[in-house]
Amino acid sequence: MPSHSLSKSLYLSALRCDRRLWLKVHRPDESTPPGDAQLHIFDMGTEVGLAAHSLFPAGVLVTVVAGDHAAAVRETQTLMADESVPAIFEAAFEHEGVRIRVDILERLGGGRKGGLWGLREVKSASKLKPAQHLPDLAVQKWVLDGSGVEIDSAELIHVNGDFVLGTGEIDWQAFFCRVELIDELGPTAMDTVTARIADMQRTLAATTAPVREPGTFCKKPYLCDYWESCTAGKPASWFVQQTGGNAKRKARMIDVTESGRPWFSSGLAGALAAATPPIWALDFEAIGPAIPLFEGTRPFRALAFQWSLHRLGEDGEVEHFEYLASGLEDPREEVASKLIEVLNRDEAPVLAYSSYEKQCLSAMAAHLPDRADELEAIAGRLVDLLPIVRAHAYHPDLLGSFSIKKVAPAFAPGVGYEDLTGVADGMAALGAFSKIVKGELSRADEERVRGELLRYCGRDTLALLEVYRALMNAGC
Repeated sequence: MPSHSLSKSLYLSALRCDRRLWLKVHRPDESTPPGDAQLHIFDMGTEVGLAAHSLFPAGVLVTVVAGDHAAAVRETQTLMADESVPAIFEAAFEHEGVRIRVDILERLGGGRKGGLWGLREVKSASKLKPAQHLPDLAVQKWVLDGSGVEIDSAELIHVNGDFVLGTGEIDWQAFFCRVELIDELGPTAMDTVTARIADMQRTLAATTAPVREPGTFCKKPYLCDYWESCTAGKPASWFVQQTGGNAKRKARMIDVTESGRPWFSSGLAGALAAATPPIWALDFEAIGPAIPLFEGTRPFRALAFQWSLHRLGEDGEVEHFEYLASGLEDPREEVASKLIEVLNRDEAPVLAYSSYEKQCLSAMAAHLPDRADELEAIAGRLVDLLPIVRAHAYHPDLLGSFSIKKVAPAFAPGVGYEDLTGVADGMAALGAFSKIVKGELSRADEERVRGELLRYCGRDTLALLEVYRALMNAGC
């Protein structure tokens, strides 16, 4: 028996980085807890996984929690022996120190003693991603083969991105797509798993972590939980080196970082010439749930549920306007109507940060043909500040990032996000509003969360406006 047990998640971690595998087993305390973005992905995966159980009526869940794997294996064996059980959810197996929990193990019948089985892996994605999904299925089949389970089918079950929510109960057969991948999991794939597991066991048996220089791979498909640990002590210029962009821009960013002095281009004033007060700053928050919440909507399609506007007048006066949907119905019509009502005050330019606001406006225009002209007119007034900042300004505190959360406190000291509690980023915002829509919060908690949503969205437009003012002063 190998000296260290491997779970499926550890196996997949090691494919990304052998150092991460060693650290997760030997130095778990050095990891950083998952952020709101990753927690939302986990929650969405759990929700979709539970929904997939509806495809297998009378399926039975292994109730033993992950902390007692041996007991979960025993319960799985009992359910497999009961021919009245058509499918097993969270089926547990272990082979040569590798532990897995199969999302769904479907009884197919036929075959030798014990019958044939179908391996079903559920993903909250809208399509097959071979580089991510095939290794996941492969290690599960390897364990099942080693455990004497005869697998005749291996499916990836994923969300159908073209599904449209109608009235009444969700048709889960239409909501999910099932992709057969058994031909991709033949002897060569199994030999690859065997070799990889041997390498992983050698890695775990070492007394020190493998040396691996951090890089862009640490951030795909999400930021590694050991990023802070592995980059501790790196000079500020190192973080700039990890960013993309052309060589000339990167060299300038490194010069600014090492000198400690902000840089503004001679063309900054010209870039801002078309955006003079009065001027608005706009920010949307939107949800894009895997399982649609409102009739006529599709999985993952962004639905704006909130906006904030700050207006800077010619006299320097700053005004704030905001709207947050109730969550009781599709929010887009009310969000659009309230926004048009406020912005009809004048035809002044509207600041945004990235193309996101334009995308939200275009999506609402497509959904609301009667308001399309007005929404497209607002889109035509947008001035995207992000490319202006990228091309004409840099601050040593940015460390290669042009996120508004980095840019605002760098160029406009005093405007930050550290004081926000609860909802403090976009992923937290969409997660919070989703709970409101689903009725998962008490009245008191909903009132608190709505206050957090308003403060966060309002901070984004205030930050945008203050960055604009700082750039205008620097370009004078």
